[in-house]
Amino acid sequence: MIKMFVSDLDGTLFQDKIGVSERDKQALTSLYNQGVEICLASGRMDQELVKVSQELGFECHRVSQNGAFVRKASGKQLFEGAFLPKIAKQIDEIATGFDLFQTISIGQSIFIPKR
Repeated sequence: MIKMFVSDLDGTLFQDKIGVSERDKQALTSLYNQGVEICLASGRMDQELVKVSQELGFECHRVSQNGAFVRKASGKQLFEGAFLPKIAKQIDEIATGFDLFQTISIGQSIFIPKR
């Protein structure tokens, strides 16, 4: 018996467009109605996963920012993994020396250094 179904978003539930296809919505709804828990997993931020859950019409468990945050369907946070501020600052200083596109995520906020 399947107890939980976990799906990525980009390139999986989201193909050429932003949003879940009607076919996939029906399949996920069918699983949900059979008692299977649905979990969305993505490199995206949690609020984006909440929007997908709302689009589906039911609450989903969520693994966001590549596993940095794990939340139950109720919204209860089960895990948060982040660098200590001192280490994050060191990583940022090292990365600044390279020609990279940088983003800094803090909880539900994302910062992009001015180029």
